[in-house]
Amino acid sequence: MPAVSLLRSIFILLMKPKTKFANHGIKCESAKMNLAAMMAHNDKVVFKITKGAESLFKKNKLGHVMV
Repeated sequence: MPAVSLLRSIFILLMKPKTKFANHGIKCESAKMNLAAMMAHNDKVVFKITKGAESLFKKNKLGHVMV
């Protein structure tokens, strides 16, 4: 899942300006990446997914092993 979060961020960076903004007459000549912010977002996504899975295990009375 962490890779999916980063890939989505890169997709938004690279594809959205070309596809969405161009239809509105907006040109994006350059875009910049802030790797620290991308990793922070990725960490939040992973945390939410992990907590969600943990709550599903607890709700369904399943055990799990933390590695």
